[in-house]
Amino acid sequence: MTTSTMSRTIGPRQLVAAAPHGSPARRIATTLAVVAGAAMVAWSAWLHYYLWSHFDYRVIHLLGVAFIAQAVAGFVVAAALLVIRRVITVAIGALYCASSAGALVLSSTVGFLGVHDDFSTPYAGLAFTTEVVGFVVLVGAGLAMLRR
Repeated sequence: MTTSTMSRTIGPRQLVAAAPHGSPARRIATTLAVVAGAAMVAWSAWLHYYLWSHFDYRVIHLLGVAFIAQAVAGFVVAAALLVIRRVITVAIGALYCASSAGALVLSSTVGFLGVHDDFSTPYAGLAFTTEVVGFVVLVGAGLAMLRR
């Protein structure tokens, strides 16, 4: 096996410092993926805020606090993705999307924080789709950043 075909070990420094790199087209594509992922995170955050403020989620014990925390965290993560385009922020954005989608799946199956919703709940399908798309896009962007 030659040096060019050997796999490199990714260390903590690369996880924090990796940014869009490579040819101009690759850097542009990776940056656009991060921006699209940030848009999905912000959209998910807005949906959580909207549900909290317009559908009485704010009065549901624990879930109301979780919804407003999810909204605030999502706006912070989306801004961080736009300002700090590093693989660590991309990973945080992907985890945000995965945890939000996972909470919705839990709520629709076994219940979550004392609430048992389903996908017919207002905006549930849109939120789930947004979060899955955001996760996929951000994972792709993160892998592109790590690839040399």
